[in-house]
Amino acid sequence: MNIKNILTVIASLIFVVAITEIALGVYFKLNEDIWVWQNDIAQTPRERPGRDKQPRMKLLPYFGQIMRPGWTPSEDWTKDYIKKHLLLDDDPDWWEIQANNYGFQSAYDYPYARKDNDELIIGIFGGSVARNLAVESLTHFQAEFERLFPNKKVILLNLAGGGYKQPQQLLILSYFLSIGQEFDYVINVDGFNEAWVGWYNINEHGISPLMPFAGFVYGLQNYLAGERTGAGLETIAPLLSRFSTILDRSHTATGHLFAKVINKTLNNYKHEAYNEFGKRRDGLNYATIMLKADQDYNAAVIKIAETWRNASIAMHTLLAKQGIRYVHAIQPNQYFTDREFSEAESKIAFTDNFPFKQIVATAYPLMLRESEALKKAGVDFIDATLLIRDLPGQIFSDNCCHFTKSGSDALIDFILESMQNP
Repeated sequence: MNIKNILTVIASLIFVVAITEIALGVYFKLNEDIWVWQNDIAQTPRERPGRDKQPRMKLLPYFGQIMRPGWTPSEDWTKDYIKKHLLLDDDPDWWEIQANNYGFQSAYDYPYARKDNDELIIGIFGGSVARNLAVESLTHFQAEFERLFPNKKVILLNLAGGGYKQPQQLLILSYFLSIGQEFDYVINVDGFNEAWVGWYNINEHGISPLMPFAGFVYGLQNYLAGERTGAGLETIAPLLSRFSTILDRSHTATGHLFAKVINKTLNNYKHEAYNEFGKRRDGLNYATIMLKADQDYNAAVIKIAETWRNASIAMHTLLAKQGIRYVHAIQPNQYFTDREFSEAESKIAFTDNFPFKQIVATAYPLMLRESEALKKAGVDFIDATLLIRDLPGQIFSDNCCHFTKSGSDALIDFILESMQNP
């Protein structure tokens, strides 16, 4: 082959690569609304801490799973990832808020002592959606409450955590009241975890739906016992994650395409590893006792809803005796709404990997029926499932339950409006 032919082949290859790059770039603009050649793209979180580092969660005997005191979001995610995930224009202002002495992400250690009478102390309870209201939407939460109470300084105490469900909220409240924590308001946002974790405990572990999240309880003990997942990508996942980030930052459409392929592979691995790592291992002597399930989910969901009701009434009773207003909101969920989703949001908000729709569709009607008993008992109950029907834009950030920043802000506004107009 002479020089002319070689140059022709090289030119042809360059032409094909250029056309492919342009075509992919236009495709990503039309489908993801990004120009890969100028937008900063970050799809991947940081790799999880290695075996020589502490896990991000711990077990606290009274509460179950907590975040490791001192943990910060920067250990697990990059700012770019969070901005993309929550649809933020600016860096998150809660980035350096650590998990406090009790493992709750908060600017304060607990118990918090009231500094003066101008302070309005609000405790927020529930799972990760409630935690996100108190952390990711902290600034909005404080601003809206201070607008409602113009002469007060809002002190927001986050007492919510990932995977929490009743009766964990009740137990946490009882503990902090017993050690003298003051509140002016307590807001409990829950519902999804009671349904989802209940199903997960039964179907994945054979554990009672009234127990804490078995995947966390067993997973942490497996980790400390040196157990590994056995999944094939465990040793190279951090390298793949770094390589994906490098590709995404190359500002090329081809790099972005390969990064998406790698991320899909990593997400499938993490899903598999998450399920595998949290399972009880035969022969391992666990320090915790987890009661066994004695019913399938369709039968147990009645008890789940009744426990949700009873725990909320107990929280109300404890607080009413001290003159503290208690507000209970059932959180909105994408699997329990007649909202019309855009094609783009549907790709984010729904999955076939888990039967979320069946789980929520079974539990939520029972909880809403039990909410009538809550109201009769004097509970200030808010049906926040009504919120999301007409909200514009993308409000969900994943396929189970979590919101973008605008979605969390809208939920806060809905709760505050409902509190003003009970």
